[in-house]
Amino acid sequence: MGELGLAALYTALGLALYSLAASIIGKYKEYPELIESGVYSTYLSCLSLIISSFCLVGGFITHDFEIAYVYSHSNLAMPKA
Repeated sequence: MGELGLAALYTALGLALYSLAASIIGKYKEYPELIESGVYSTYLSCLSLIISSFCLVGGFITHDFEIAYVYSHSNLAMPKA
């Protein structure tokens, strides 16, 4: 699950950079299709961040200590509820 979360984070980063570039270039070159593409990539980057967050929460629930954040902020003595 950690690999999926990491891939989702990298995807969100790439989409956010594309959204920034597409919006700026679309504004200055007056390409409304490029601006619209930038808006949609912003929505997709938010979805990708949600997926990554669910993976992190899943790591806490399943005690997946391969994820560094879970390893440093959780232990087996914590209650599940």
